[in-house]
Formats: sequence, structure tokens, C-alpha cells
Amino acid sequence: MKKILKNSIALASLALLATSCGSKEYVTYYNTGENIITGDPYSFSNSEAGHAIPGDEIKIDGVLDDKVYEDLNWLNVSYPLNDTTIDVDMTAYVADSGLYIAINCNDPSVYYNRNRNNSFNSGIEMYMAVGGATNLRAPAYEVDFTAAGIVTSRFYHRNGWAPYIPEPEITPYIQSRILGAPLNSGESEGYVMEVFMPYKFFGLTEAPSYFDLNPTLIRAFDSTTNKDRLWYNFAEHNRPGYSFGNPESFWHFTSKGLDANRIRIQTIGNGSVKAVKEVIEVGGSGQLIIKPDEGNYLKSLVINGVDVTGNISLRIDDAIYNTSTIKEDLNVVATFEPLPANAYQISGAITIEGYSLTKEEREDIVPEFVYGASIIKGTMSNSGKYTIDVPSGNGVFRLVSKKDNYVI
Repeated sequence: MKKILKNSIALASLALLATSCGSKEYVTYYNTGENIITGDPYSFSNSEAGHAIPGDEIKIDGVLDDKVYEDLNWLNVSYPLNDTTIDVDMTAYVADSGLYIAINCNDPSVYYNRNRNNSFNSGIEMYMAVGGATNLRAPAYEVDFTAAGIVTSRFYHRNGWAPYIPEPEITPYIQSRILGAPLNSGESEGYVMEVFMPYKFFGLTEAPSYFDLNPTLIRAFDSTTNKDRLWYNFAEHNRPGYSFGNPESFWHFTSKGLDANRIRIQTIGNGSVKAVKEVIEVGGSGQLIIKPDEGNYLKSLVINGVDVTGNISLRIDDAIYNTSTIKEDLNVVATFEPLPANAYQISGAITIEGYSLTKEEREDIVPEFVYGASIIKGTMSNSGKYTIDVPSGNGVFRLVSKKDNYVI
């Protein structure tokens, strides 16, 4: 859903003291002690006073180099833009001290203007609720994290979003870093944000088991316009069963990051196995792409101790294995071995409806024998006869059209 928002700005002092009056809908926190427009090295954050103090689990500095990130599951979503995509990688960590959020976005359109509605500035508008909430009155929160290192918070009250002005000691702490070129230059390469939100911000005294989160992308088109921007709801396009009014349909984040399962792959011998997605949301399925190196074959594919070699499917250049619904982490062990010495020769003649192949057909059709996902190619004579030298064992004979790239 696209939203045009009005009555936007409330100002903050150097110590991040926020004010609100009348029908103002939004409260913006920012650090007036730093040059937001031309700061070097393009890093913007709250001032050192007036915000929550993070724990020691993650250093909030706008650099995603903490080791804990390696063990967290990440959400990867994209907005299609012409011939490319705007990619957002994010995770959230339910830690002892509070909720940590990390965002990496490659959007080159990074603009900010402190005199306009914060929902028109580049960043991520996050819809949030404590895990288990089935309606917005739980309450849910609408929190803007801008590339300029500003946090705007609202909560759902009655039939709409109302300003949420937390006490300074529970105000979210954000560090943002603009990549490539300065904010408002039009030549940036995206932004990285780290956020710490204490549980008291959500009215909690301890960590919940999980949070419901839905990131939406805000693309500002310049640093002056206050009429329109792009607002893209990732869950609406990527999350089956999503409903804006039901936070429980958002993505779930736990102490593992995204509530998902991982595919971990170990290969023995010469060959490769790649997961189309290494992190699979709970209830989803995955796909493995298998390709032995030349002169090798797949001897076995074992997943969580179960041999599934017989369940792989062949494609033109490789093989695949499709998992069923994933309910736990998958530990994949693929064993490749050198092809055995050739023991037999397969030969024959190919005709089409009783007619010999034309020169064009002979040059196009390739006889193949697939042995343990290894593709052994044969030869075709001018008379349409083929031969393939193959090892002993079970395999699949097939004819492939090079021109049309399909099995005949």
C-alpha cells in the first residue's frame, strides 16, 4: 500500500529532547550537533546523550563486522528496478539487553531533508510488534530508520498511527553509514544501519521469544520534493499469507535472527553443491544444484544422515535435488569420486520417423550418458550412428539438442 503522509516534523534539540503539539503526527529524533548533509565520512548517528545504551552483544557503529552476525539468519529481499534490483539484507537479534537490527541496502537514491516528513527520506520503515500479536492494536509500531541516522517512532492507537515519544533512556540508538558518496549527492551506493532498541521501548521488562518485523523500502527521489516517494512493502510481495493488519504474518526474528533453517554443505572430492538459498524460512523448501568436476561423478548425497542420491533430477548441464518442507537445519554431505574406467560401449543409429538425420540434425544432436550426475558425451558419425564409452553401473542415456538446449 502506498501512503502519502502529512503533518510531519517535530524538532529535536542537541540532547535529542523531542517536542510534540496539536495534531502533529510524527516525532523526529536527530543530532543537531553534527552536519547531517556534508558529514565526513558520511556517518550519522544520535548524539551521545538522550538515547538507550546498547549492551555489549554488538557494537553499534554502522559496520557489520561483529562476529555474531555470522551466526544469525538474514532476510534477503529485493525491489525490482528496471534492469537491476534494490537489495535489502537485514537481520534482527533478540539479545539479553534488547533488540538489535542490522540493515544493508544498495539503493543509490539516498536523500534526506530535515524540513520534510521523515517518511519522505531514504531509509527503511519498519513495522514491528512483539511476537504473537494478531492485530495492530497489540500494539504494533511503525518506526522509520533513515539513512541519515534518524529514528521516527509511532504506535497504532485506535484506528491510526499516533506519535510515540519514549523517554530518552529508552529511545532507539542508531548508527548509519552512507556508502560510496555523500548523502544527497545522487552518487551513493547505498547505506548500512545498526539499531539498538531496549525492550522497555515496547513496554517489556525482558526479552520475548521473538518479534514480528516487516521492512518496507522508502526511496526518496531528491532532497527537496515533499509530494511523493516510493514505498515498497516487501512482505506483501514475498511473504505468503501476509496481512498488513496481522503482525503475526510478518517475518519472525529470534535469537537466531530470521526464524529460518540453514542449509550447510560439505563436499568430499571434486565437485560442487550449491544451495539456491542457504537460509530457508520455516515451512519453506530448498533446492540444491549439483555438478561434478570433469572426470568425476556424484557417489552419494546424504542429508541429515539420509541417503537421497536416488532422488536427484537431471538437467541439461547439472543435476538438482529439491527438498521437502524444511523443519530443521539441513546438513548436506556430497561425495564425489573419479569416474570408473570405461567398461562398455553404447552404440546405435538415430532416425526420425524412419528417415536418416540431416547434416544439420547430426551436428545438433548429442548422445549423452549421465552417470552419477556426470555427463559423458558420445560422438555422432556422418551416417547418424553414435557411440559412447561408459563405465559399469546404472546411468541414463539421452539425446540432447545443442541448438534448443533440451532433452529430445
